Amino acid sequence: MKPLPRALVHKFFLFIFCCCALLQAHCPAARAEIKWYIGGNVICSALQIKNFDYKKHGITTDYDDKRKPSFGLGMVTGYHFMLHRYFNVRLEFEHSLRSGGKFDFDSDKELDIYAYLTSTANLWYHPNVGDFPLKPYIGAGLGTGSVLYDQRLQKSSRSILPSPMLNGALGGGVTYQMSEYFFMDLGYRYHRGLPIKNRFNSDYTYHMTIASHNLMWGLRFKI
Repeated sequence: MKPLPRALVHKFFLFIFCCCALLQAHCPAARAEIKWYIGGNVICSALQIKNFDYKKHGITTDYDDKRKPSFGLGMVTGYHFMLHRYFNVRLEFEHSLRSGGKFDFDSDKELDIYAYLTSTANLWYHPNVGDFPLKPYIGAGLGTGSVLYDQRLQKSSRSILPSPMLNGALGGGVTYQMSEYFFMDLGYRYHRGLPIKNRFNSDYTYHMTIASHNLMWGLRFKI
């Protein structure tokens, strides 16, 4: 498997942070509205293995996508600021850990996923809805993902493998302000990583893509 280009992800995080810092420095209104926050999420997820193919002695077999229910927890930190009354954004760093499951492809091929970890930098946009109590948001993120799994693709082959990858996210939801300092979020995220490729000898190779649909409920506390 090719090494994860972590430098690219670090540059992306730095670029987003610098852009927000520049906007903050040149907008007095934004400086007045900055809200630093921390929080946590409870996650109900559908974990997917997509585009799984297995190559043995030059012959490739493709398998149908598999899906399993999953649960997890997440933590977030970020800041919320307004550049304009119609441009209300949050820059958020999110770390989530989900459970896995056993995926059977046929009698001698299975993957047992123990954990799926994602770390993303998200940018959320809140459109202006006036005094309506539920504030919608939409956005995207980029970061890293890692899956820890046990594979059995031959009768005598079994190994536990951590597989890092680049990971992207799309999502949206609504926010309800409970008080001056507490906010409740209900949202959806779609996470998908770049394909994983593993070779456990010269004759056996497999590819797969890990994705997840996530319903998330969380609380944020304004610092």
